[in-house]
Amino acid sequence: MSAAIMNDGVEGRAAGRCAVGAVMGSKNLKAVSVIGTKRASYADDDAVKEAVKKWMKPMHIDTAGFREFGTSGGVATVEAVGDMPVKNWSIGNTDITNITGQSMAAKILKKPYHCAQCPIGCGRTVHVTEGEYASIETGGPEYETMGMLGSNCLINDLKAVQMGNELCNRYGLDTISAGSAVSFAMEAYEAGLLSEELLEGKKARWGNAEDMIDIIKALGLREGKLGDLLANGVKRASKMLGGLAEEMSVDVKGLEFPAHDPRASVATALQYVTSTRGADHLNSFTSDFTVPGSTPGFGFMPPTEMEPYEPSDANLNIVYTHQHVMAMMDSLTGCKFVIFPLQDNFMPNMLLWLKDVTGWEMTQEDFMKTGERLFNLKRMYQVKCGVSRKDDVLPPKMTKRRMTGGAANHIPNVAALLDRYYELRGWDYYGIPSADKLEDLGLSWLLDLGFKAGINDAYSCNSEAPV
Repeated sequence: MSAAIMNDGVEGRAAGRCAVGAVMGSKNLKAVSVIGTKRASYADDDAVKEAVKKWMKPMHIDTAGFREFGTSGGVATVEAVGDMPVKNWSIGNTDITNITGQSMAAKILKKPYHCAQCPIGCGRTVHVTEGEYASIETGGPEYETMGMLGSNCLINDLKAVQMGNELCNRYGLDTISAGSAVSFAMEAYEAGLLSEELLEGKKARWGNAEDMIDIIKALGLREGKLGDLLANGVKRASKMLGGLAEEMSVDVKGLEFPAHDPRASVATALQYVTSTRGADHLNSFTSDFTVPGSTPGFGFMPPTEMEPYEPSDANLNIVYTHQHVMAMMDSLTGCKFVIFPLQDNFMPNMLLWLKDVTGWEMTQEDFMKTGERLFNLKRMYQVKCGVSRKDDVLPPKMTKRRMTGGAANHIPNVAALLDRYYELRGWDYYGIPSADKLEDLGLSWLLDLGFKAGINDAYSCNSEAPV
């Protein structure tokens, strides 16, 4: 399940995760076309113009690295600290010299491209002109794509990764989930779990770019038995194969991991298991700040020196707090990359810009509580669908298989944080929001619709589970 909703054009963007494209397909919805004829109006036009005038140039300057090398400019650093996926998350380091943003800039980059009015310009327009992977001038791979189609498949060939990226764009596939499917197939093939009947002449060898391309084509077209198997998503495919294959699926709640390894940061581990949509690196902003060792305050929390492997209060609080902020950014359709150039000016400016655009007078407390309300609302929907503590877990590879590389031998002790996280949230032992918490957030109306609050609201979150 990797169908994405693609924005039109070779420099378009994708709503890539969670198979939202499949939802459109299930409704026989092929496309949505929008033509605008009216200029957007703001609560305070002059204030918006002043904010743009004040911040456009500083943001442009502070994000020069994004513009020059894109999101994959940090590949070498991320691989060095053990945060990058390698060989279906089995080992901690590999040769990535040819799949960095620097390599892309030197070999195939034509120009950066920008989302509308954005000063950052982290998009890549690339052109492979020679060799078997030569193609049109088009959008280039992001960091996640480099990780999932590159290092996680042991492929260190930039042009091959770009071809895989282009095929995913043409087929409308999420490159994260598609890359997960390829690396899963490669490990299952190595273990002898894919029969000749299932493969129908195909192979899935580690480091083989031709095999990677063939698997993406089979997946995108749902072609043959292998394509049909992988189109179900890695978790379902692993269950269909059974046995050891189920331990090769690296997912939370059925959503395949993005290209950040929680063994490099216990905060990332907690973020993944508590995310409302499964393994999601953007429901909180942890890997970018906890792995290097420190996090700025962003205007809503104190600057903190981080210990990425320790189940500390600092790691707990950054996940909890950032989940509220990111829920707001999603709802406001704001780019989360502005948090990098704004740093400690982030929260003051978000509140100011929100007022200038909408006229809303929100305090920081209002902003954070609204984010908390959003997060709990989504959790209650999950609870209604049967999600509880049993689902807030890492897959076996993250808890049993030790890595080489930058985060060697570190296993994230997410269990040490989970009880404290639930208590901080006002959820019970099973991860279900209490009636008191729902009332505090103005969500008591959910109970009238048949949603159930904590299994026993009289019982404290930090006590033993009821027998």
